[in-house]
Amino acid sequence: MIQTTSAAETIDEHTDEQNSPASHHRILALSVTGGFLDGLRLDFTDGLNCIIGGRGTGKTTALEFIRFLLCTDDAQDRGKANKAVVEENLKNGKIVLDIETQSGIFYRIERSMGEAAALFNVKGEPVMASLDRSRLFKADIYGQSAVEEIASTPRFQLQLIDRFAESDVRCAQEEIERVKKTLRQKIGDNEQNEEALRECEHAVAELAGINLKLEEMTPGGSPEADALAAAEKAKTLRAHEAEALKTVLEAVQKMGSDAHSWRTHITSQCQDVIEPAHTQGANGALMTIAQQEVAGFLQTFVGIESQAVALSQKTTQALNGIVTQLQQAHALQDKDYRDMAAHAQQQSAHVKERQALQKRQLELLAQEKERVKKLETREVLTREISTLSARLSELRDERYEARRAVAATLTSELSPNIRVSVTQAEDKSLYESELRDMLKKSGIQYNSVASRLIASVPPGDMARAVRAGDADSLMRQADISKDQAQKIVAHLQNGDAVIRLATLDIDDLPCIELKDGTEYKNSAQLSTGQRCTVILPILLLQDERPLLIDQPEDNLDNAFIYDTVVRSVRGAKKNRQLIFVTHNPNIPVLGDADRVFVLSSDGQRAKLGECGSVDAVKGKIEHLLEGGAEAFQQRMRRYGH
Repeated sequence: MIQTTSAAETIDEHTDEQNSPASHHRILALSVTGGFLDGLRLDFTDGLNCIIGGRGTGKTTALEFIRFLLCTDDAQDRGKANKAVVEENLKNGKIVLDIETQSGIFYRIERSMGEAAALFNVKGEPVMASLDRSRLFKADIYGQSAVEEIASTPRFQLQLIDRFAESDVRCAQEEIERVKKTLRQKIGDNEQNEEALRECEHAVAELAGINLKLEEMTPGGSPEADALAAAEKAKTLRAHEAEALKTVLEAVQKMGSDAHSWRTHITSQCQDVIEPAHTQGANGALMTIAQQEVAGFLQTFVGIESQAVALSQKTTQALNGIVTQLQQAHALQDKDYRDMAAHAQQQSAHVKERQALQKRQLELLAQEKERVKKLETREVLTREISTLSARLSELRDERYEARRAVAATLTSELSPNIRVSVTQAEDKSLYESELRDMLKKSGIQYNSVASRLIASVPPGDMARAVRAGDADSLMRQADISKDQAQKIVAHLQNGDAVIRLATLDIDDLPCIELKDGTEYKNSAQLSTGQRCTVILPILLLQDERPLLIDQPEDNLDNAFIYDTVVRSVRGAKKNRQLIFVTHNPNIPVLGDADRVFVLSSDGQRAKLGECGSVDAVKGKIEHLLEGGAEAFQQRMRRYGH
């Protein structure tokens, strides 16, 4: 079992070896209880730390334990692999990591398998924050294949570039997501409004014909006919009066019932949730205050509900009285109308038809009012969608400018061997997969059509064309047939395709190139060794975060390790903490490692054998990494030096 070390002892111990606070984040110590690394404690120093040892001694496991605590890698496949390593080697144990931020603030992180990481301050008090989400501390951690993956995957290259402008890119990206969320909502609102508008327009189309027919049927030419016409208008007004009172009465009654429902819901959610056990426990004082606050809230809410119900009942009673009086008045007025209609024999054949038409006219006039409102809503939503789309474009420009500036800086620092560039909105892989998915079951051979659309019609333009039913613009831009364009528009108008297209992000496309002779070659086209050659110098550039790499020498020849990696390590370790798992002696020896950890294993459990400077553990370096003293001397004799 490991010897427990307090947070204060840990930070004092590391302060002694570092006279001034670091200007960068530091990992101070890793401690493990249980599992394959049970009892292991690694006290890291600033500068270059190297973990060496034979195969199966837990070197990679130690690095993955640190990743597990810091939650630095959000890639789904890597996250699963990391958890598998931790689960296999930790069992029911616990990992403890002591860290110091670039501001000199100490934290301790503790985590077991299946649990969230717990964070503590230097006094051992819990800290209610997440290192990853609150960005208190971050480290760059790369497994054995990660460097090669970066070289061959644009998405990972973009993530690497973004780390050099993290604040600017993060702020732009967060605002992009916020705007996209609002834009999705507005487009959804607009689609609902358009559907309601189409229904209103379909109904209102009937209104002109009804108005014309009523004009033709309006009685006239005699005092009796004129009186009947006036009576018919009065009858229509009575219908309006009755409908208006019905509407307000229903609203008042609903307010009363809603208030009661809310009181019932709130009471069921809040009452008796805080139990006696809660107020008698270690946090009883806080829970008692909470209980009192809830009780006061419920008491006040019940009072408000009672007032609302009473007001609803009072107003309902008054309105019901008015309704009764109005019904009595309408009954007398209707009787007079019927008497008048009965005397107007020449109009009697048209009375029932006219009444039916007037009723329908009343319904359609309400639809016309609703149509006008929907048109006004359309104008507002169209302006809002246009403004949000423009803002989204501006934010993507800001994000690109931050990335372009990083690329220029990297090129300047790594020239002439490495060149970095970023092309705006050029990675159409997501657009391609999304559009092909949307066009399934569209009734066309969509693969070739999709390729043309992706190449010539941006997703925002696609969304606008589909929303407007503009098949002609798609036909012209993508050079497809009218039938194909019409089928695409009709198909995409169903479901959420417009929302998905309007907010789809075509990301910027990075390009990292290595000078090979007189030409520059894209990293994706390089050999495995060359891929690592082009990415490692970028990883080693100055940053406030610790850099942890598992076997950075993999796939690299010794000449490059000496000429480039070692030189970069010597420069980087002055400004940031480096922790490398390595099998190559050039890295700790020529990189002048500040601390070397030598791990060994009996097959059941790993342990720390020796720990110290390169000179202190040179025997182990010679044995494990050089093949032993005899092999080293043989090479000296053969090379003549």
